[in-house]
Amino acid sequence: MIKNIIRTISTKCKNVDVIPPTKLNTKEQIEFNDFLNDFKSKPIIHLSKLFEISYARSSGSGGQHVNKTETKAIIRISNDKLQQMMNDNNNTNNNTNLHPYFLKCIYFNYINPKTPIFKKFPFFTKSGDVLITAQESRKRQDNVLACLNKFRKSCLTCYEVVLSDDVDELTKNRWVDLQGRDDSIRLRSKKLKSDKKQSRKRVQFDDY
Repeated sequence: MIKNIIRTISTKCKNVDVIPPTKLNTKEQIEFNDFLNDFKSKPIIHLSKLFEISYARSSGSGGQHVNKTETKAIIRISNDKLQQMMNDNNNTNNNTNLHPYFLKCIYFNYINPKTPIFKKFPFFTKSGDVLITAQESRKRQDNVLACLNKFRKSCLTCYEVVLSDDVDELTKNRWVDLQGRDDSIRLRSKKLKSDKKQSRKRVQFDDY
Protein backbone atom coordinates (compact mmCIF):
# COMPACT_ATOMS: atom_id res chain seq x y z
CA MET A 1 0.00 0.00 0.00
CA ILE A 2 2.70 2.49 1.04
CA LYS A 3 4.81 1.63 -1.99
CA ASN A 4 1.85 2.34 -4.28
CA ILE A 5 1.24 5.70 -2.58
CA ILE A 6 4.85 6.74 -3.13
CA ARG A 7 4.88 5.68 -6.78
CA THR A 8 1.66 7.49 -7.71
CA ILE A 9 2.37 10.80 -6.01
CA SER A 10 3.90 12.57 -9.00
CA THR A 11 1.15 11.54 -11.42
CA LYS A 12 -2.08 11.38 -9.46
CA CYS A 13 -2.20 13.38 -6.26
CA LYS A 14 -2.54 16.81 -7.87
CA ASN A 15 -6.14 16.14 -8.89
CA VAL A 16 -7.22 13.93 -5.97
CA ASP A 17 -9.05 14.98 -2.83
CA VAL A 18 -6.71 13.74 -0.11
CA ILE A 19 -8.53 12.61 3.02
CA PRO A 20 -6.83 13.48 6.33
CA PRO A 21 -6.41 10.81 9.04
CA THR A 22 -9.55 10.04 11.05
CA LYS A 23 -9.61 11.96 14.32
CA LEU A 24 -8.91 10.00 17.49
CA ASN A 25 -11.41 9.44 20.25
CA THR A 26 -10.64 10.58 23.81
CA LYS A 27 -8.89 7.40 24.92
CA GLU A 28 -6.88 7.16 21.71
CA GLN A 29 -5.90 10.82 21.98
CA ILE A 30 -4.55 10.29 25.49
CA GLU A 31 -2.46 7.34 24.28
CA PHE A 32 -1.24 9.31 21.31
CA ASN A 33 -0.27 12.30 23.49
CA ASP A 34 1.80 9.98 25.67
CA PHE A 35 3.55 8.65 22.57
CA LEU A 36 4.14 12.17 21.21
CA ASN A 37 5.61 13.42 24.50
CA ASP A 38 8.00 10.46 24.55
CA PHE A 39 8.90 11.00 20.90
CA LYS A 40 9.77 14.66 21.59
CA SER A 41 11.48 14.36 24.96
CA LYS A 42 13.29 11.01 25.12
CA PRO A 43 17.00 10.91 24.21
CA ILE A 44 17.23 10.75 20.42
CA ILE A 45 19.17 7.47 20.53
CA HIS A 46 16.04 5.52 21.55
CA LEU A 47 14.73 6.00 18.00
CA SER A 48 17.60 3.86 16.68
CA LYS A 49 15.50 0.76 17.55
CA LEU A 50 13.26 1.64 14.59
CA PHE A 51 16.05 1.51 12.02
CA GLU A 52 18.45 -0.77 10.25
CA ILE A 53 21.80 1.01 10.59
CA SER A 54 24.74 0.58 8.22
CA TYR A 55 27.89 2.50 7.32
CA ALA A 56 29.72 3.48 4.15
CA ARG A 57 32.73 5.51 3.10
CA SER A 58 32.24 9.25 3.31
CA SER A 59 33.13 11.80 0.66
CA GLY A 60 34.28 15.39 0.71
CA SER A 61 36.78 17.10 2.98
CA GLY A 62 38.59 15.17 5.68
CA GLY A 63 41.50 13.62 3.82
CA GLN A 64 42.25 9.92 3.83
CA HIS A 65 40.25 9.30 7.00
CA VAL A 66 36.85 9.83 5.33
CA ASN A 67 37.94 8.14 2.13
CA LYS A 68 39.25 4.95 3.74
CA THR A 69 36.98 4.45 6.75
CA GLU A 70 33.24 3.77 6.81
CA THR A 71 31.97 6.68 8.90
CA LYS A 72 28.96 7.72 6.80
CA ALA A 73 25.80 6.59 8.62
CA ILE A 74 22.82 5.16 6.71
CA ILE A 75 19.58 4.44 8.56
CA ARG A 76 16.56 2.76 6.99
CA ILE A 77 13.03 1.62 7.85
CA SER A 78 11.78 -0.86 5.29
CA ASN A 79 8.46 -0.46 3.52
CA ASP A 80 7.26 -3.74 5.07
CA LYS A 81 8.02 -2.53 8.59
CA LEU A 82 6.25 0.78 7.94
CA GLN A 83 3.15 -1.06 6.78
CA GLN A 84 3.26 -3.29 9.84
CA MET A 85 3.46 -0.28 12.18
CA MET A 86 0.73 1.55 10.26
CA ASN A 87 -1.71 -1.33 10.72
CA ASP A 88 -0.69 -2.30 14.25
CA ASN A 89 -3.37 -0.54 16.30
CA ASN A 90 -2.84 -2.89 19.25
CA ASN A 91 0.68 -1.66 20.00
CA THR A 92 0.18 2.11 20.28
CA ASN A 93 2.28 2.22 23.47
CA ASN A 94 5.15 0.19 22.06
CA ASN A 95 8.36 2.22 22.37
CA THR A 96 9.97 0.35 19.48
CA ASN A 97 7.27 1.43 16.99
CA LEU A 98 5.78 4.63 15.66
CA HIS A 99 2.16 5.31 16.55
CA PRO A 100 -0.14 4.39 13.59
CA TYR A 101 -1.86 7.81 13.71
CA PHE A 102 1.51 9.56 13.65
CA LEU A 103 2.52 7.59 10.54
CA LYS A 104 -0.80 8.38 8.84
CA CYS A 105 -0.20 12.09 9.47
CA ILE A 106 3.25 11.82 7.84
CA TYR A 107 1.80 10.11 4.76
CA PHE A 108 -1.05 12.58 4.55
CA ASN A 109 1.46 15.42 4.68
CA TYR A 110 3.47 13.74 1.91
CA ILE A 111 0.62 13.13 -0.54
CA ASN A 112 -1.33 16.32 0.16
CA PRO A 113 -0.78 18.65 -2.85
CA LYS A 114 -1.48 21.68 -0.63
CA THR A 115 1.58 20.99 1.53
CA PRO A 116 4.57 23.21 0.57
CA ILE A 117 7.43 21.15 -0.85
CA PHE A 118 9.86 22.16 1.88
CA LYS A 119 7.33 21.07 4.53
CA LYS A 120 6.95 17.56 3.12
CA PHE A 121 8.67 14.51 4.58
CA PRO A 122 11.87 14.30 2.48
CA PHE A 123 13.17 10.81 3.19
CA PHE A 124 10.88 8.39 1.30
CA THR A 125 12.47 6.29 -1.43
CA LYS A 126 10.64 5.16 -4.58
CA SER A 127 10.14 1.75 -3.00
CA GLY A 128 8.47 3.29 0.07
CA ASP A 129 11.36 2.88 2.51
CA VAL A 130 12.57 5.66 4.80
CA LEU A 131 16.25 6.31 4.09
CA ILE A 132 18.43 8.94 5.79
CA THR A 133 22.19 9.51 5.57
CA ALA A 134 24.71 11.73 7.36
CA GLN A 135 28.47 12.16 6.95
CA GLU A 136 29.17 15.48 8.66
CA SER A 137 31.34 13.96 11.38
CA ARG A 138 34.34 11.63 11.41
CA LYS A 139 32.62 9.64 14.16
CA ARG A 140 30.03 7.00 13.31
CA GLN A 141 27.92 7.61 16.40
CA ASP A 142 27.68 11.35 15.73
CA ASN A 143 26.48 10.66 12.19
CA VAL A 144 23.84 8.21 13.45
CA LEU A 145 22.60 10.85 15.88
CA ALA A 146 22.49 13.39 13.03
CA CYS A 147 20.31 10.99 10.99
CA LEU A 148 17.97 10.44 13.92
CA ASN A 149 17.69 14.18 14.53
CA LYS A 150 16.77 14.72 10.87
CA PHE A 151 14.09 12.05 11.19
CA ARG A 152 12.54 13.44 14.37
CA LYS A 153 12.59 17.02 13.15
CA SER A 154 10.95 16.11 9.82
CA CYS A 155 8.29 13.94 11.49
CA LEU A 156 7.31 16.72 13.90
CA THR A 157 7.19 19.25 11.06
CA CYS A 158 4.84 16.97 9.10
CA TYR A 159 2.57 16.48 12.11
CA GLU A 160 2.41 20.22 12.84
CA VAL A 161 1.49 20.97 9.22
CA VAL A 162 -1.34 18.41 9.34
CA LEU A 163 -2.63 20.02 12.54
CA SER A 164 -2.71 23.48 10.99
CA ASP A 165 -5.61 22.92 8.58
CA ASP A 166 -6.36 26.62 8.19
CA VAL A 167 -3.23 28.47 7.12
CA ASP A 168 -3.64 32.16 6.35
CA GLU A 169 -2.54 33.57 3.01
CA LEU A 170 0.28 35.58 4.56
CA THR A 171 1.84 32.42 5.99
CA LYS A 172 1.49 30.60 2.67
CA ASN A 173 3.24 33.46 0.87
CA ARG A 174 6.03 33.38 3.45
CA TRP A 175 6.43 29.63 2.86
CA VAL A 176 6.79 30.30 -0.87
CA ASP A 177 9.39 33.02 -0.23
CA LEU A 178 11.38 30.75 2.08
CA GLN A 179 11.27 27.93 -0.45
CA GLY A 180 12.53 30.26 -3.17
CA ARG A 181 15.35 31.47 -0.95
CA ASP A 182 16.38 27.94 0.01
CA ASP A 183 16.30 26.82 -3.63
CA SER A 184 18.47 29.78 -4.64
CA ILE A 185 21.05 29.01 -1.93
CA ARG A 186 21.08 25.31 -2.82
CA LEU A 187 21.54 25.95 -6.56
CA ARG A 188 24.30 28.50 -5.93
CA SER A 189 26.11 26.02 -3.68
CA LYS A 190 25.82 23.27 -6.30
CA LYS A 191 27.18 25.59 -9.00
CA LEU A 192 30.17 26.56 -6.86
CA LYS A 193 30.98 22.89 -6.19
CA SER A 194 30.59 22.05 -9.88
CA ASP A 195 32.87 24.93 -10.92
CA LYS A 196 35.45 23.83 -8.37
CA LYS A 197 35.46 20.26 -9.72
CA GLN A 198 35.74 21.46 -13.30
CA SER A 199 38.68 23.71 -12.43
CA ARG A 200 40.50 20.73 -10.95
CA LYS A 201 39.99 18.65 -14.09
CA ARG A 202 40.92 21.40 -16.53
CA VAL A 203 44.37 20.94 -18.07
CA GLN A 204 46.42 24.08 -18.61
CA PHE A 205 48.21 23.27 -21.87
CA ASP A 206 49.82 26.73 -21.93
CA ASP A 207 52.05 25.69 -19.05
CA TYR A 208 53.84 23.07 -21.17
